[in-house]
Amino acid sequence: MTDGGGRPVRHRRTARVLLLDEADRLLLLQVSDGAAPGRRWWVTVGGGLEPGEDLRAAARREALEETGIALGDADLGAHVWTRRVIHGYSDRVVEQDEDFLLARLPAGAVVDGSGSDELAARWFSTAELRELPEATWPRDLADLFPGILAGGWVGEPRRLPDAVEDAPGAPSMAQVTTPAPSPPPSPSAT
Repeated sequence: MTDGGGRPVRHRRTARVLLLDEADRLLLLQVSDGAAPGRRWWVTVGGGLEPGEDLRAAARREALEETGIALGDADLGAHVWTRRVIHGYSDRVVEQDEDFLLARLPAGAVVDGSGSDELAARWFSTAELRELPEATWPRDLADLFPGILAGGWVGEPRRLPDAVEDAPGAPSMAQVTTPAPSPPPSPSAT
């Protein structure tokens, strides 16, 4: 399947990790569009689920692969957000059902992204997120993040609005219709 501009389209489910340190700063990774490496933005830790993998296992695996941090069961917390997003890159389109889990940095852990293809890793306070000149995915992360810090997440994950997020400088996804909302995750998947 391709979009209106001939870019291949693929669908995947992802586990995203909102990794907080002891100062309540959020770890973001700087990434670029593979076909246009000068274009950069910041994303949360995470990636696609492997076949047969559950959400929490994928979150732990992605954190280890991208940061070198081994999250234990006690470090990985609540499933706080879910959303459907279309990411438009210069050479492809990815439709994602994203699930965000809260996690705390284990005591003594140090970020080591040497095994990852991300460009940089950095901790951001709420104020720093608001001042960040580069884009973030989710685009409204600076507005959403303070609600996570309020603490005590209880219940079902918050369903965020469906979104279309283009990589900086990529062809616009304006011609793509946002897909119908995906069903809520099943209890066995969280």
